[in-house]
Amino acid sequence: MQIATEIPISALTELSALTDYDFVIGPVYRRFKEYADFYKKQNALGRYVILDNGAFEGELLEDEDLLDIAQELQPAEVVAPDVLYDRKATLDRVKGFLGKFKLLEGAADIKIQVCPCGQTTEEYVQSYANLVEVADVVGLTYLTFLEPQSPVMGLSHFGAESKRLSVLHTLVGRGLIDSNIPHHLLGLANLDALKHYAGMYPWIRSIDTSFPIAAAMEGRALGLYGRGREAKPSARMNYEHRLTSAEFAHASHNIQWMRNQCSTA
Repeated sequence: MQIATEIPISALTELSALTDYDFVIGPVYRRFKEYADFYKKQNALGRYVILDNGAFEGELLEDEDLLDIAQELQPAEVVAPDVLYDRKATLDRVKGFLGKFKLLEGAADIKIQVCPCGQTTEEYVQSYANLVEVADVVGLTYLTFLEPQSPVMGLSHFGAESKRLSVLHTLVGRGLIDSNIPHHLLGLANLDALKHYAGMYPWIRSIDTSFPIAAAMEGRALGLYGRGREAKPSARMNYEHRLTSAEFAHASHNIQWMRNQCSTA
């Protein structure tokens, strides 16, 4: 399972080199020229680049803005618009986006990632069934559904990841997973889940997460505290932050530690 991480602008060159691919946040690309220029260069060098729509950050781009960036950047993959917890709105946004996307210059060379959404387990399952038909890649967020839920037995210790894992358990159990399509994990809420994902689901291709950098900015080197004791960093990524030497050392360690967890032993 490959990993990308969101990185402050000042450390993009050094820390991106430690990851497997690049994950570009659309609204951040729009906001910071240095950020945009770096990923244009990465793409020109043949790096695998995924363009995200900004929904998780609460800044979901309008179709035209996302298409403009895709036209300029020409990423390998773009995450179609999704509306968190709303199955119908997500389906409508994806259909509308795809209609415009096919007119984009170079569209044939860009893969589409779609992200199922729903308020309940059943809505999410239905969303997956609807969207997998038009997907090159399926994105799976840990913000999966809203309903109260008793996690599947054996998954409760994964905390905030238990809903995503329970949904996967349901999809696999019903034979709905299309294992011919790569799946991508959008974000990470619990470090303990990494080895589970990598070991159990070979069709999960990749993950993006701010965890290693955000933890470094809190002064934390991952992997030192044992199972269940690595809390998710509370602060959102500050792309203008300049890492101290200690934070940079932690960030480098954290990325490499997480890559080790993503390998299937």
